[in-house]
Amino acid sequence: MLGARGGNVREEEGVLEGVPRTELNQTAVNRMLPHGNSAIYVNEAVVTGDRCIAKVRLRSGHRLFQGHFPGSPILMGAMHAELAAQAALVLFFTLRPDRAGRQPVLTGTGEQDFRRSLRPEETLEIEVSIKRERLGTYHFGYSSTVDDARVAGGVIKARFVKTTQ
Repeated sequence: MLGARGGNVREEEGVLEGVPRTELNQTAVNRMLPHGNSAIYVNEAVVTGDRCIAKVRLRSGHRLFQGHFPGSPILMGAMHAELAAQAALVLFFTLRPDRAGRQPVLTGTGEQDFRRSLRPEETLEIEVSIKRERLGTYHFGYSSTVDDARVAGGVIKARFVKTTQ
């Protein structure tokens, strides 16, 4: 099956009977998200029902760590929120392919908690779901883990507007 903007997407029945499961590889994620490829950090994702689990491999020397901090790199909290926002977009555009081509606009974050620093060579898993939608603003709850231990969580808020192209 092709994703909202094309790419390699595999859809099948999920673990829960009758609940669709969509697996997206790096190519499918790149085609789905409106960012340029150099600004996409989600490596793969699985959408099951109304939730998404996205994986981000944090590699040594990656630009996400540049200058923060030399000799002891850690991921900035603001970049962690960006990774969660990208996972939320994967969920949104998988569930709402009719909204493909709309521009996501971050309208806020909330309830952010960062329990520990993220370092190079870790694989971050971000689980995200839609908590609510009100007047066109979507609230996505997320929880991030490394090796099954929670490292962060919070809420990402976004609207999806028509582009004028």
